[in-house]
Amino acid sequence: MTLKVPPSCAHLDPAEIYDELVRTGGNVSETARTLRVPVIDLRRLTRIAPSLIEAALEAEEQALDEAEAVVRQALKSADWSRKLAAAGHILRTSPAARRRGFGSGAAPEVQDEPRGVTLKWIEP
Repeated sequence: MTLKVPPSCAHLDPAEIYDELVRTGGNVSETARTLRVPVIDLRRLTRIAPSLIEAALEAEEQALDEAEAVVRQALKSADWSRKLAAAGHILRTSPAARRRGFGSGAAPEVQDEPRGVTLKWIEP
């Protein structure tokens, strides 16, 4: 089955679509509203050219990396309220912190004492 560019999107410049997808963090609905095309047609177009969405999502990943760097930099701040807020955020959201028992969905405590196990052989 060959996918065709929807007629409502045929006039769009791929660079314009890409820029708008980057601006919206890959939000196809918002991009379609801005470009004044039907959402379903823009979704079809992104299936034809998945690199549009992949590039937009990579831009979003870069923004997340930058935000994480800001939080980590706040840990080094001389302002204790900023430092505490950053530490709390990391302890609440980091998978590594959850493994250590912090945040929601924290890993259950490990029992220090061994438990007995009983094995029963079943004869066929």
